[in-house]
Amino acid sequence: MIPRWKWPVLFLALAAVYLVRLHCRALWDPDEGRYAEMAHEMLGSGDWLTPRFNGAIYLEKPPLLYWVTALSFRVFGESPWAARLPLAVATLLTCGLIAWRGRRRLGDWMGFWAVLTYGLCLFVFLMSHVLLIDSLLALAVMGTFAALDWGRDREGWGPPLLLGFSVAFGLLAKGPVAAVIPALGVGLECLFSRSLQPFLGIRRLAFSVILCLTLALPWFVLEQRAVPEFLGFFIVHEHLQRFATDEAARPGPVWLFAALALAGWMPWWGELWAGIRAGWGEPSGLVRRGLAWAAGTVLFFSLSRSKLPHYVWPAFPVMAFAVAFGCRNASVWEWRIGRALTALLGLALAALSHPAFREETYGDFRAFAPAGLAAGL
Repeated sequence: MIPRWKWPVLFLALAAVYLVRLHCRALWDPDEGRYAEMAHEMLGSGDWLTPRFNGAIYLEKPPLLYWVTALSFRVFGESPWAARLPLAVATLLTCGLIAWRGRRRLGDWMGFWAVLTYGLCLFVFLMSHVLLIDSLLALAVMGTFAALDWGRDREGWGPPLLLGFSVAFGLLAKGPVAAVIPALGVGLECLFSRSLQPFLGIRRLAFSVILCLTLALPWFVLEQRAVPEFLGFFIVHEHLQRFATDEAARPGPVWLFAALALAGWMPWWGELWAGIRAGWGEPSGLVRRGLAWAAGTVLFFSLSRSKLPHYVWPAFPVMAFAVAFGCRNASVWEWRIGRALTALLGLALAALSHPAFREETYGDFRAFAPAGLAAGL
């Protein structure tokens, strides 16, 4: 049993990790600068319906990121710290969902380690300091996963409410992918368990769908009325063409996201492998379900012809349960190999202190080098 005082200490420590360095560099171009400028224009114009960039209508993504960034600007003023704040808050909320389901299914100790390992792995540490939509999508996917897991042993209205809200949140953050990833996750759960129960066991699904559409659909309808070509551009160009063609000019090998989903868990590589090895058959099934959802995320983005590293972020929260299980079940050699690989990567990151690497570009990577060396040694 983890003493209760350790939970607030853990979340305060993670909050410090995420919030302290949000101002460490100027906004990166093109993504961070563009998203912050769109929030600035939304706040200045008072038009919260149609996103604009340098005055031109910009409908590549739904508006949730611009909404929360504009609200942050209104409260805290316009700065890199305020621009990135909503993403850090989203990461902390994701940690809260991991803690909730981890404690419920795996126990207090492994719930604690699920949050700790997720919050301090290399991928999440770096990406939580960048103004990207994928933090909101990771929160939405984790919320959907938590709702379905909660609904396995609760018959009230809480699980379908959370399910509908989470998918709607994801649709307003990044579009249809917020529904596709859970659908693939549940499909792989059925495949791995050789049963349709993961799908048939979803309670009040129709209510969740109605709630989701009630929350998310109005913006799409209003935007279509304001800009008649919106849905054709958004669905066909921004989703179908980017997925199926090289139109976006973002190529990558088919194994890219699988490699990132593993490498991003530094310094917990040994624990991840141990969790996959030993946790597949754990009694609650949480580890297996999380790995199924992670596999669905990796599979979907691997098939896409448009690839960027941060797309794989939604796979990380659901993998945290496997890593936590591995923390208790890793062998000595799994632990040693994980630490050795971490030390080697820490040395590589430390090399970024060379003057040839610009501070504004590699500052966050350098900051992680001492932690990598310490964890490895």
